[in-house]
Amino acid sequence: MRKFRSNRRAGPLHASAVALLLFGVTVPAHAITRIRGDLTPCAEIQRILRDEGAVVIRFPSKRIPDYFLYDRYVSPHYFCVPPEVPVTRRINSADNPRCVVHRCERVEPLFNLFDRN
Repeated sequence: MRKFRSNRRAGPLHASAVALLLFGVTVPAHAITRIRGDLTPCAEIQRILRDEGAVVIRFPSKRIPDYFLYDRYVSPHYFCVPPEVPVTRRINSADNPRCVVHRCERVEPLFNLFDRN
């Protein structure tokens, strides 16, 4: 069998694709910040959301002593993957019992225009 060699060299598109792949593999993933909501001031929570886009907030359970619950809150402009949308929630922070944050949630439409039933 005869083998054929290509005289074509890698073009700029091929080289940039390889560079992008190597860059994506070597860059470490950014860890999400985790904080205690009841010990952090509302302004600090808002700053973290503005600067980082998302934060995991832990808070103590009201029913079980020494047990913590958590949820992921996001900036209202980023980090929700469709069909999820940012929904306004209020949490208890160190200085504000109704600190406004957003959480990604799947929202069902009021009317399904494609329902045949």
